[in-house]
Amino acid sequence: MLRFGKFYGNQKIDRNLQWLREHIKEQPEVTITYFKPDETKNGGAYVTVTGSAKKVEKLLILRDGNVIPIPYIISSIIHIWK
Repeated sequence: MLRFGKFYGNQKIDRNLQWLREHIKEQPEVTITYFKPDETKNGGAYVTVTGSAKKVEKLLILRDGNVIPIPYIISSIIHIWK
């Protein structure tokens, strides 16, 4: 299994991303917190977004156009609606 989470190497993130890959056709909704580096200077900000997953490879792409580099993901929550 590939390890993700450049900053924390969290096993929960690994499991959630694997689950997303397996259920991507269902367009699952996720909430992701990730580190977004500042493009002009050192540092950056932690950003939290919620949306439907479209694709998971080296990037997590949400249907609203957000593109998140997987190594920068800090936490992930999958919303399962029944």
